[in-house]
Amino acid sequence: MKRKIFAAAAILAATLFAGCTMDPVSARNTWPSGEKYRILGRVTLVTDERQSGYTKLLAAAQEKYPDCDDIVNIMVDFKVGWSRELVMTAIAVDYLEM
Repeated sequence: MKRKIFAAAAILAATLFAGCTMDPVSARNTWPSGEKYRILGRVTLVTDERQSGYTKLLAAAQEKYPDCDDIVNIMVDFKVGWSRELVMTAIAVDYLEM
């Protein structure tokens, strides 16, 4: 009997932990046209869905890359699991002087 309870508990725990997935929410895949720019790199921000947005992601990019002027190719994924979080990613760019 103890083996059956342990097996059921193990299966339940495995199901709960394996149930965390990522679902795409939105993407804004645009690049600046006619501008000269330098790609600095990718920035990722995992945050609560109530504390998210362009300005938060831009602030994270400017913290990682001090020369960052803008973020492009913004993607937002919804992390399903114990908590409701957003995973926001973008590419940080530095516009060059003309």
